[in-house]
Amino acid sequence: MKLLTIIGSLVAGAVASPLLKKSDFNATKQCFDLTCGEHKFVPPGPKDLRGPCPGLNALANHNYLPHNGIASYQQLLDAQQKAYALGNDTRHLLAAYGLALSGSGDVDLMSIGGPPPEDLAHITEQMKRRPLGLGSEHVAFESDSSPTRGDLYIRNSTDDVQQVVLENFAQLYEKQDVQCPGNANYDNTVMGLHRAERINESVARNPDFFLTPFGALANGAAHHFIFELMANHTEEHPDGIMDPITLATTFAVEICDDRGDEEEEDGKKGGWEHSWHGRSNKEPSSKRDDHCVRHANHGHPRCPKHDDEFKPAGTHGHKYKYKPGHERIPDNWCTRPTELSLADLQTPLIQDLIRHPTILHHMNGGNTNGPATFQQINISEYTNGVYPSYDFLLRDNNFACLGLFQAVFDARRVWLEGMYVNASRAEALVKAQVPLFEYLGCPVPTGPFEVELFEGFGGFRRSQTWEEWAE
Repeated sequence: MKLLTIIGSLVAGAVASPLLKKSDFNATKQCFDLTCGEHKFVPPGPKDLRGPCPGLNALANHNYLPHNGIASYQQLLDAQQKAYALGNDTRHLLAAYGLALSGSGDVDLMSIGGPPPEDLAHITEQMKRRPLGLGSEHVAFESDSSPTRGDLYIRNSTDDVQQVVLENFAQLYEKQDVQCPGNANYDNTVMGLHRAERINESVARNPDFFLTPFGALANGAAHHFIFELMANHTEEHPDGIMDPITLATTFAVEICDDRGDEEEEDGKKGGWEHSWHGRSNKEPSSKRDDHCVRHANHGHPRCPKHDDEFKPAGTHGHKYKYKPGHERIPDNWCTRPTELSLADLQTPLIQDLIRHPTILHHMNGGNTNGPATFQQINISEYTNGVYPSYDFLLRDNNFACLGLFQAVFDARRVWLEGMYVNASRAEALVKAQVPLFEYLGCPVPTGPFEVELFEGFGGFRRSQTWEEWAE
């Protein structure tokens, strides 16, 4: 897609400012039948690429994105809007920034997972290293303290970044596990608590924990997208409900329990049906709860006797099975009534900072000498006084603004010049997003940020070597 066309579409989208209010539930406009047709779930094949973003994986599995996992800039924009109703500003930013920083060989195609084969993603740019895909952007895009993925440098395993870590999923799942399905809701309050816990754990365990301002913004988005974009919407819950079945479906996880009556073994007679086909969405929560027997197994189906893929995790005694890359949208699912803009997302992000000060205290810095040695960069020095204190981020849209400007102004010096012989086209794609965010009223930096302050952090230095992805 030509860059001038991209810039034109951005400005047009900015005029139709995304400060939209939620509307009443409209099943005709919001609901999807994914049991048949072109968007029926098809699991990935052995050569299909899947990566760290469950939403993108699901979009590829439902053919909103190419099933092979290699998508163009325009395909990324269209899929995020059609399925998840992601706002014009946010979907442009995520598509452009993710594509540019993945090392796109033609600044148009991106792998949502690992390195794309050259016959499917042609290289027309002069590259310093081969395109590595979205899964390679640790610190630059994907960050520590993911809702369900692991920190790259704790176990030095790229699989921890690409795949669900069952302990992390169980930690989230158990926050509403005491409820019957109709009452459980992994809403923004739950996700904010989980976000704070994950950050505290990373600081305590990961010697190379590091979070940039954009990383903090992206980390918050990753947590709150779970409710804001992936929750189901019904007449009963027009603002959305992320129930346990929808959560498990979204992350390609099945849950079972060895406790309970033998008659519950098939998961249908005694407990609530926890299939990952999202059948809970077919009936009102009150009807589902009639079948929610609250025994020791919390209403889960009994574990199959000969399936060793179910593993214990968490503290509630359940077992979990994860199918990498099999994320999906429930068969009977209804999307948001209005598009989600960055201004909309700013509300739960700021609520997190107020309710859980640890999030604000552990951004724009990292561990310096092993676990639990966090140091925060002086924000006034880093921004040349434009953002004078961290409390300043609690006002207006300043938290999002700082992350956005860090992404735009630091991209070339910090990331792109390590990938491209000439980073001009990739940088232009990133900077073309700026007009979309003028409505936020951001304090605008007078020049580049002092990124040299990042050099004292091992997590930052390691992220620039791509050492984990070199093989």
